[in-house]
Amino acid sequence: MYRYMLLFISITGCVALAGWAAPVAAQTPPSNVHDVRVTQVDNSNYPEVTLYVAATDASGAPVGTLSAANFTLTEDGTPVEVTGFSGDGSIINAALVLDRSHSMDEDDKLEGAQDAAHAFVEQMRPFDQTALIAFASWSDIVQPFATSPEQLHDGIDAIELAGGTALYDAIIAGVDALQAVEGRRVLLVLSDGQDCRELRSYNCPAEYGSRAPVEAAIAYANEHEQPVYVVGLGSRDSISEPVLQRIAGETYGEYFYAPTADQLAELYARLAGNVQAEYALTYTSPAPLLRWHPPRYSGAGGHGSVGRHLYRAPPDQRAIQSAGRAGAGAASAGVAGAARCCPAAWLATVAAPYSRTRCCSRNDGAR
Repeated sequence: MYRYMLLFISITGCVALAGWAAPVAAQTPPSNVHDVRVTQVDNSNYPEVTLYVAATDASGAPVGTLSAANFTLTEDGTPVEVTGFSGDGSIINAALVLDRSHSMDEDDKLEGAQDAAHAFVEQMRPFDQTALIAFASWSDIVQPFATSPEQLHDGIDAIELAGGTALYDAIIAGVDALQAVEGRRVLLVLSDGQDCRELRSYNCPAEYGSRAPVEAAIAYANEHEQPVYVVGLGSRDSISEPVLQRIAGETYGEYFYAPTADQLAELYARLAGNVQAEYALTYTSPAPLLRWHPPRYSGAGGHGSVGRHLYRAPPDQRAIQSAGRAGAGAASAGVAGAARCCPAAWLATVAAPYSRTRCCSRNDGAR
């Protein structure tokens, strides 16, 4: 039996969500809090769970004045105590994945991407670390995780144009790189075009593209609970924006659009600052043998409430994998990898964004 567990984070008010309600916080928060969302879950020390939480005002700017008393956590209707709280100081591990395909030579796009990466590095604190991955028809780790701005700046300057566009493989490479680190993990991917796997043009033949389809890259990121921040650079006609939006949406990351390269540096600096302004809340889960389902969140109108989903893992994970194979015919290509995180009944919808109502049902009996 799979039993879906809900974790709510509430700042204030009582917000109904798919038949559930978040409790009222014990303390009234600052009036400028507009939205609260979980950006990442770290369950590497389960049953100790750390949530990384962004609180923003109506303009989307971070709110940095909250304390532990402003947060109420509830798991499956059971209040849980916040045992650890940090308003700053969490180590940020970022993997910057930059497109260096030949199309990046147009309109100074590669130079703009390098300037943006430099701006991100300039925002690093002494204990943060960043890795650089450049991709064309293949992905190269230009610089492994480093805290030294000098090493990172040198690596950024060394990126040169090459080959086609294997975007989906680059996402997988970024997920793999982040598996070596713990804590807050940021995967930031920039591309100015379509994966040659799908474009199949004279200048971008399929063999210059990814080996993995987009569905497999999304499933791989979700399997490793890694949201993907995606930046589309250039004209909307050239970047296949729906695909980039899909990658961000289905991995519960975020999509950003920059029509010109000169806008990238400000965007990257702002993203770095926003991540550094997040809160880290730690609690001990009262339920054994649970795994987090890939993150999803909801704005709550006014002050925010966020739901998180868990399922009780069976003694033998092969049962889920077998169910995934059985349901693969109803799912799109590459989704079977998500079977380890989703019951078979979800496989038909996992390749497209799905609402909370599909995963927050009270009728969550035997699957």
